[in-house]
Amino acid sequence: MALCIEIEMDTSALPPRKQIYIPNIPPAILPISALQFHKSPVFDKFMAGFPVPVIRPDHHFLLPIGKKEMDMALHLSSEPTLKEYTSSILRFDGRLIQWHNTCHGLAFAPSPRHEISEGKQWCSAPEFSSLFDQVRELFYEANGDLFYSGTYKCLSASQWSKEGVICTRDSVLDAIIGAPRSKNGRSAIQRCGKQKIKQLYQDGILRADSLILQCVDFNHVLYNKLLQVHRLKGAAQVPQKRKGGPPQTPGKGKAKKTKHLPTK
Repeated sequence: MALCIEIEMDTSALPPRKQIYIPNIPPAILPISALQFHKSPVFDKFMAGFPVPVIRPDHHFLLPIGKKEMDMALHLSSEPTLKEYTSSILRFDGRLIQWHNTCHGLAFAPSPRHEISEGKQWCSAPEFSSLFDQVRELFYEANGDLFYSGTYKCLSASQWSKEGVICTRDSVLDAIIGAPRSKNGRSAIQRCGKQKIKQLYQDGILRADSLILQCVDFNHVLYNKLLQVHRLKGAAQVPQKRKGGPPQTPGKGKAKKTKHLPTK
């Protein structure tokens, strides 16, 4: 039989207890820092308030318009009917977009301060500030392919946090650390190591910038033309079979029989 004794004690002199996150408690009833607003139910509700364009295909049914390695600017400029879109594209590694309603998104960008050392304060240097209120054609990479997602308006997330975002998800951090960056950024990763930089992000010493992506339209003319070009290029790369069997490799064909005259 268990014995339970209640003891009264004065707790006013004790230091405040440090708040501990308990995984089995629903996140909705736990306070969430502004630095992790993207995990908040309030932010989910905000994103759900954006209307979904009727003409946009379901996110899961979008077809790839090329391979991940494709240079979009070069690709568009080489097609006369697509040149006008060259200056209006926005491209992300798909791991850097947190999707909402399979349509709208929150994009993350690497901190430009990869040269920061442990113990220093994170300094705000927004990667996305030049995009605020602009409308762009959005492309994203996934599973080695490149996809067109639609026409998006870029909105500032400063009303949610002016101090950046603390990212802890491994897939996001791997994409952030692997993203192309300046010479200083590359040398910092080489000097500190990827795991050290990743830990700085997880500890909040380094923070990511964020951008709200509101889908406002879907350019079917652009999408269909990109699909057409992708299919034509794919068909051109398929080797043509010879009649009567598979393509012959030079030097591997059937040898001709040679008639030898009898010797005397």
